Amino acid sequence: MSSLPTADGGPIRGVARGCVLPYRTMLGQILVTLAVVLVAYLVIRGRGAEAPPQRHSRHTVPPHRMRAVGRALLGLAVLGVGYFLVDHWLWEREPVTVQVINANTGRISYFQARRGDVKGRTFVTLDGQRVTLADVERMVLRDADAPGPPQPGGE
Repeated sequence: MSSLPTADGGPIRGVARGCVLPYRTMLGQILVTLAVVLVAYLVIRGRGAEAPPQRHSRHTVPPHRMRAVGRALLGLAVLGVGYFLVDHWLWEREPVTVQVINANTGRISYFQARRGDVKGRTFVTLDGQRVTLADVERMVLRDADAPGPPQPGGE
């Protein structure tokens, strides 16, 4: 879980659901997962070719049923990986309100950014500005649909 600083210096809990990975690292994890699935498929496929035909007793499972179970498990694994990839991608694209607080002056600035664009003390706003926080500034992330701060000049 990430620990981004708040106005009082303590970490925000529950901001990051998972680790925010650079695209290369995420691509590497996808390739490793696909490689493991491919090796498992080849091992299962190779076992069927090497095994001598055996007569069916009442305690063995027919080969076609084992193939069907293997394919079902492989399909379930692929669906699970696909779900988590899409879920993480959608989570990174969620808009958040970034509240930047200057600890010396107490001045508060608000920005809109995507959750995946907030990395450490730097973030990119929705309109493309790259913002890097100074040592005296603190960052607070809020969901974009959370109740907003009072607007200047508003009631």
